[in-house]
Amino acid sequence: MENKERLYIISFGDSAKYRMLYAGTKEQLENSPKIVGLRDELARFIKDNVTEEGSHACRFATPVIKEVDPSDYARYEDYQDFGRVAVDDIKKVLFTEVRNMLDQKQLDSNAPYGEVSPEMLQ
Repeated sequence: MENKERLYIISFGDSAKYRMLYAGTKEQLENSPKIVGLRDELARFIKDNVTEEGSHACRFATPVIKEVDPSDYARYEDYQDFGRVAVDDIKKVLFTEVRNMLDQKQLDSNAPYGEVSPEMLQ
């Protein structure tokens, strides 16, 4: 079986989209040491810097990976290669995204009425 490189587009949250050539399936890429290591690093960063409950670190740190049809490779030539990704840039985007999500959640809670204790309902 031929192990030809395929083109994948990878993004984290609302980060930029990056291109990556990988000789394997999408599932193999998702479980590759590089992706797993980066996912763990990003989740740890979110957990360390966003202490509020419900930060959803694993969800935000999990990349979206899409395989590109070979006939569409030319459309993605201008995308930055994933090998040169600035992890700090992705961290900044994810931090902002998580903070915005938590801030919106707080606004949607109708505080101070959003935190009603069971004793108040009796």
